[in-house]
Amino acid sequence: LELALTILLVELASADQNFDTNEYNQIVSGLKRIFGTDRTSMGSLISQANQALANLRGSSQYGELLKENLNLEQRQAVLEVVETVIYAEGRVDGFELYV
Repeated sequence: LELALTILLVELASADQNFDTNEYNQIVSGLKRIFGTDRTSMGSLISQANQALANLRGSSQYGELLKENLNLEQRQAVLEVVETVIYAEGRVDGFELYV
């Protein structure tokens, strides 16, 4: 589930072709909040997410996986993290909203 969420968040952060430090920090913070992920695992998760995104044609299956396996409180936390990633750059990009 950690990788599924990481894939969705990296896709969101990369939607505007500018995955910046603020977005990275929000992803790290969100994964720690929801799953307790430690910083040493983050680099590997984000690398795996980038590899997965390079080879897939849509990430809806990961959203479904999260929806089916997280409780309501966890899903609400995911939505809050998504929002912080969207606003991490200080502006909302249309591509990020589309994702």
